[in-house]
Amino acid sequence: MADGDAEPQTAPKGQNGADGDAAPQATASLPFWKTFIYGMPGGALLPFTGMWALYGNKFYEEFGASLAIIALFTAFARSFDLVADPLMSYITDQSGTGFLSCGCFKKYGRRRPYMFVGAFFMSGSVWMLLNPPYVDGGLLSIWFGFFYVTYYVWETITAIPYNAFGAELSDNSDERTGAFFMEGLFEGMGAMAMVSAPVGFAMISVPFYSNRNEAICRPSEEMAAQCLMGNGCTTFFEEGWDSAFTSHASLTSTLVGAASKAVTGVLDYRVQCAAWEVAVNRADEAIKVISGSAIQNDVFCQCYDTCDKACEVAENRTAFMCVGYMFAIYLIPTVWLSCCILRSIWDPAIHGAAAEPGEKVKAHRWCHRSCRPWITDLSEFCFQLGLVMVWSRPL
Repeated sequence: MADGDAEPQTAPKGQNGADGDAAPQATASLPFWKTFIYGMPGGALLPFTGMWALYGNKFYEEFGASLAIIALFTAFARSFDLVADPLMSYITDQSGTGFLSCGCFKKYGRRRPYMFVGAFFMSGSVWMLLNPPYVDGGLLSIWFGFFYVTYYVWETITAIPYNAFGAELSDNSDERTGAFFMEGLFEGMGAMAMVSAPVGFAMISVPFYSNRNEAICRPSEEMAAQCLMGNGCTTFFEEGWDSAFTSHASLTSTLVGAASKAVTGVLDYRVQCAAWEVAVNRADEAIKVISGSAIQNDVFCQCYDTCDKACEVAENRTAFMCVGYMFAIYLIPTVWLSCCILRSIWDPAIHGAAAEPGEKVKAHRWCHRSCRPWITDLSEFCFQLGLVMVWSRPL
């Protein structure tokens, strides 16, 4: 970040309204390209929240995390804004003065240091959140809770100063409105990209990772043949690719004598197993998925469904990982570019309170999206806490 901000603009003599002249008009000082640079980080900050609301909890539950613990940490992280947002607003407003006096604030201002550091750690926490390890459900739930809360901490540290920074770029209200409009425009485009990214990455081939998924994602006939040989996928969710289609003694002994049915064309085992689950006459050979007893058909379909789900989980994990890379690759450069290029027209940490303009800029007045109303967060916390109690209730 380059040091030194723009000098505060003062009104010419005779235009301050004290002698009856017209009030001063704010001068234009924020060109379009700077407005564009300011709006760019908006393409990742808020859109990630929308993406997570659609896919995050659902995917983690598929990965094996406890739904009750997911709900508990989600409620805790969301209600964390009750304290974190107002506290961060106060901290960034007071930075560079009083007990928060520091050389970095006097050199770079009271907003940019938080944005610069926060963007890096926020991206790191998102990447870790979207790349969970293959572990048992308890550890996976703890992994989710730690990095989900960590994400919200760094999101607050980054977004609160960022939104307040936009109000300090110009003393012209139209230019400030244009800066926030550009942020909103990038938020809209980013939301469309973020919401479609997990589905898109799951459908395309990702170098190295897609090849690794081939260990579990096999053609339907080959997957069925593996199950008939006693090779299952039950340990894949905790151990990963190395445990794909490993031999299981109980599965092997149960399916002794079973064989695939001779059919013309490719048999859709997913559809056949779904029909077998609701079959009434389980002795009808035409309804059976494989040649064998009813119990063997039950075990076979359970094995096939588990391996089919394991393939879906592997593809969703790859998609999540790619979204994490995309988020970090976009957010860090755009926030750092804003920190290096843009300057506040007035910053008490640099210019001092004596140079204060007529309209003081406070973070708690300008964090229009990040500072959520307290009553909304409290209601959300109570609602999600109720869900935790319901989901945790023994059946």
